[in-house]
Amino acid sequence: MSKRLEISVSRMEAGAPVTVLHVKGQIDASNVADLETRALDLVKSGTGNMLIDLGGVTFMSSAGFRTIHRVYQAMHPAGAKGQHLKLLDPSDEVKRLVKTLGFDKFVGVLSGDLRKAVETF
Repeated sequence: MSKRLEISVSRMEAGAPVTVLHVKGQIDASNVADLETRALDLVKSGTGNMLIDLGGVTFMSSAGFRTIHRVYQAMHPAGAKGQHLKLLDPSDEVKRLVKTLGFDKFVGVLSGDLRKAVETF
């Protein structure tokens, strides 16, 4: 049975326009396609800066990490520069796995206020 995953999108601007994906619930194989489709559609439509707000995520399986990697790859085809993907408020477990997997070398991990996170772009 699929677990409910809530995804909403907002657009904010500080130094640059930022698309914010607000995610709530559990991310696993039963629902990760919804997140991946939503994020990749935003990339295809020209999103250059994306912040994935994970503050409402209570669990993320390896399927969620694969999706983050796919989104990063879509934003950075060979030679592309100037596009940024960042994660906001992942759980301590997700932060630890991001570091262990080496994702922190290409995906920013932020904590705290949404507005301040947007200002980092």
